[in-house]
Amino acid sequence: MRKATLERRLPRRPAAALVAREAGGTLLPHEAPPEAAHDLALVVTELVANAVAHGHGRRLRLAVRADAERALVEVTSRGRGVTAAGRPASPEAESGRGLALVSALSERWGVQEGPLGTSRVWAEVPLQRSAV
Repeated sequence: MRKATLERRLPRRPAAALVAREAGGTLLPHEAPPEAAHDLALVVTELVANAVAHGHGRRLRLAVRADAERALVEVTSRGRGVTAAGRPASPEAESGRGLALVSALSERWGVQEGPLGTSRVWAEVPLQRSAV
């Protein structure tokens, strides 16, 4: 698989998560395992949705770089990034599970504080499953 890169500046609006999901879906070639494409789309969606819900400012930046082994997803926005998945959401809650999903689907993830009050939340998503 060739290396693939996607970079988008998106408005910080709820529709940004859907736009990001659709854009991320075009990044992987057709021979990528379907579960890898699904996992990548879910991580992209959750990180963008969190930036929309908890960030500040009018825009955010999505960057995805993928090779045959993994994809690095980065979402940069104004505001402090969340550094932990927090406490589990109650069964009745309509939100609060996003970072738990990111953690479960990623090899690793984290937050880096940037200049001028920005933060970058990133996740490495495996694209090949190891045989068990």
